[in-house]
Amino acid sequence: MKKILALTFAVAMAAVCTNLFAEDAPAPVQKPALENSVSLRTSFADSGMFLNYAEFITSYGKWMIFDPGWLNFGNLRYGEGFIGGGRVWTIGKTVVVGELYYDRSYGDLSDHANYLQTFLGVSHQFGSGYSVDGTGFPYIPLDRKGTKQFVLDHVTFRKALNKKWQGGIGYAAYRFGNNPVQHKPLLSLTYSSKVGSLETILMHVPNSPGAVGVQFRYSANLPHRHLRK
Repeated sequence: MKKILALTFAVAMAAVCTNLFAEDAPAPVQKPALENSVSLRTSFADSGMFLNYAEFITSYGKWMIFDPGWLNFGNLRYGEGFIGGGRVWTIGKTVVVGELYYDRSYGDLSDHANYLQTFLGVSHQFGSGYSVDGTGFPYIPLDRKGTKQFVLDHVTFRKALNKKWQGGIGYAAYRFGNNPVQHKPLLSLTYSSKVGSLETILMHVPNSPGAVGVQFRYSANLPHRHLRK
């Protein structure tokens, strides 16, 4: 009997010690997740398709460590390829994105010019479903083939209509060299779901028949995983 009691006591103490050590043992440390996202755009006007765009971003925490992309203007005679990286800063209800890109044009309508682009994006939440966001960047020539340019992709004021729909009104602009600025007011409607967001933009397109174009922008975050220490 004494041997049985001693054995029982030893097993019980072993179980208690195991639980204590299990509770005190630190949980596996998880590093920031590697996150992947994709952005696709296509545009149409009376003159036909005038923009195709694809971008893939890999982020590690607040850093965008791999950001390649491609675009053309409705045909393969002129296009651009780019690659870059950057960082995200969150300041209260404001999010700032800064990136640096290397860009090169291609196609028989291009001069195969090389550019540096300094991308800046800012968004702010006002509350009650109201927000504003905008992005812009210059083309800084790295050789004599390039021409300085500036793209204001958009500045859009938005209002959440419900959990999935969001309406907006905004402005975009473009300048090539010393030519006059092209002004592009726009209207926006965005639908968001578990598989991403689809934004439909009705935009003024200078020098185009009818002067109106439609652009579709799809973006989604792809499944990600945490990296263990």
